[in-house]
Amino acid sequence: KLQKAVNELMLQDKDPLLGFRKDVPYLLAAFDVFILTSRRKGLPKAVMETMTVDLPIIATVLRGQRDLIDSGKNGCLVLLNDIEQTTIVMKRLVDAENFGVQQAKNKEFVKQYDLWNIIPQIEKIYNTYLDLYTSHWQGRHFGS
Repeated sequence: KLQKAVNELMLQDKDPLLGFRKDVPYLLAAFDVFILTSRRKGLPKAVMETMTVDLPIIATVLRGQRDLIDSGKNGCLVLLNDIEQTTIVMKRLVDAENFGVQQAKNKEFVKQYDLWNIIPQIEKIYNTYLDLYTSHWQGRHFGS
């Protein structure tokens, strides 16, 4: 549907749909501001990838984005469908000279969501519950 709309509006040269890419950090480096105005999101990987390249972020106030973005500190959250607010925030970010300094903190913050940091935490939770389960049922016999 999206490709059809792009074609009908003759925007192929202005807004190409790139599909799956492995060079996302390289592409993000060409942006001035990253904007994600989704209606629904879990924990958005796109925001986390953007945080690693120190790019100003504007996103809608949704649970996943709120988990990652502290509005005014490491990005800006805007209300869904509020075009006026989004435009004001975009202008403010583009005009701000020191916003990149604030964004630099994102690289460290987003590391906590890295898979290699999460796996040991999940293992610890599983092992805790496995130990509790094992100790609770230890010595009990079932059957006749």
